[in-house]
Amino acid sequence: MSDWIKWNGGLCPVTGDKLVDVKLRDGSQHNAMQAVWWSGFGPTHDHWFNGSSVADNRDIVEYRLSTVSEKRP
Repeated sequence: MSDWIKWNGGLCPVTGDKLVDVKLRDGSQHNAMQAVWWSGFGPTHDHWFNGSSVADNRDIVEYRLSTVSEKRP
């Protein structure tokens, strides 16, 4: 499994159809979900939940590509 990558917010670093595992500020971990699911609102869905300015517990603080090959909703 790949190493975790620290995340400070910004444009989604992978295409929306990629499966990713994410760790949130609140300590929870979510695995094998499409990257677009974590995207911000809007037609392009290109801004992942920001892990910097607003200390929101839903902020992504780390991510990695998932090793699961099947998409989950």
